[in-house]
Amino acid sequence: MPTIKLETAKLSKEQKKELIHELTEVAAKITKVSKSAFTVLIEEYPDENIGVAGDTLEHIKEKIKKRYLCKNLSNGKQYLFKSVS
Repeated sequence: MPTIKLETAKLSKEQKKELIHELTEVAAKITKVSKSAFTVLIEEYPDENIGVAGDTLEHIKEKIKKRYLCKNLSNGKQYLFKSVS
């Protein structure tokens, strides 16, 4: 029984559902093994437990949020631009 294991940051239920479906579809197509034979395991880690380039993912996300938070000095309004993660 083929097993696909994914280690990742926290995901929504919808994201996990989509990943399980898509990973199974692609693996079955490539390997020519029945989809019913595949098991997908998702292990989630909190952002503070993931390090990238010597920094925690939690800190990286904080820096990105600050970078996208811009203050317009002429009218004092703040704009928050969503980043894609």
